[in-house]
Amino acid sequence: IGWLVCQRFVDASFLIDMCLQFFYTYVDSKSGKEEDNNYKIACRYLKNDFAVDAIATFVPDIAQIAAESSSGAAARSARLARLPRIVRLMRLSRLMHVRKVEAYLKASAFSKYVTKIKSSRIIGSALGLLLCVHLFACGWYLCAALHSEDWEETWLGRRVVDNGGTVVGYAPSGTQWIHSMHFVLTVFTTVGFGDIGPRTNAEIVYVFFLMMIGAVVNSIIVSSMIGILTGIDEVSAAFVSKKQLVEAFAHHTKLDPDTVGQLRSWLHIRHKETSGFDSKTMRKLLLDAGGIPRELLGILPGALYEGALIQNAFVQVCLSANARHVLPPRFALLLALELT
Repeated sequence: IGWLVCQRFVDASFLIDMCLQFFYTYVDSKSGKEEDNNYKIACRYLKNDFAVDAIATFVPDIAQIAAESSSGAAARSARLARLPRIVRLMRLSRLMHVRKVEAYLKASAFSKYVTKIKSSRIIGSALGLLLCVHLFACGWYLCAALHSEDWEETWLGRRVVDNGGTVVGYAPSGTQWIHSMHFVLTVFTTVGFGDIGPRTNAEIVYVFFLMMIGAVVNSIIVSSMIGILTGIDEVSAAFVSKKQLVEAFAHHTKLDPDTVGQLRSWLHIRHKETSGFDSKTMRKLLLDAGGIPRELLGILPGALYEGALIQNAFVQVCLSANARHVLPPRFALLLALELT
């Protein structure tokens, strides 16, 4: 039932995507301008991708009905009819219109909150790995399904999925996806159980590239996750050190419990606000002669804290005194590093 619901969701997504294609603007290759004329958009879509999208949306369901009432050649046709859908799955990201909503998502308060959560970055890396595995699993299935005449020699015809002797080629779509994902993930993680492998020359060539790409992708994602975990340990260690320092100071000065509680509360809030911010490194970047361009350095003071810092009376007095070279030339920027 779960797989049926997922399949119907994908079908609905295909249909919605087809409708949205008639309203998506595009950049004219000749003029370089964005074209928003609905008539031209519709003509362009009908000439280019409409036929492939229509096949991917409607043909698999018709072929599935034919496969349920017959076998042999009809079943093979149904299996091949699902191939456009594999390509179509890779294009579903257009539903989100990623380029236009990317800036909004990055600026939203929810996005900023999520990026501060370390576990969300770990989950994001894991989902990125699963997405890569999914795409290559679709290619692994496609590589075998294109053997229309001798598909029995591929992994689809050799891998048995139950005690009745049913091979993957005649199994439901969900079973085919699971077995394909299983193989690609074992290649990516260099486990290699040996229960499934390439048979034909095309499969061997595909796995050859899969191993090279998988080694790179897996290394990047694993190293990213290790970096996140290491960063969490460093931040936690720094917080524990500050907490111990506050506790020692409270004990040395014999502070009352209420004041100690306020200090602890401030420390927790400070830790959440400055997590991931390294003031020492930023100070070096600001003072580096070959770092931030001079034009940008002239704009930054007026933009700090939405312009509130430069309008502060104390800061204005300090800046006026700077005319006599009393303070460093980047006083406002250095002061912003020390503010809480």
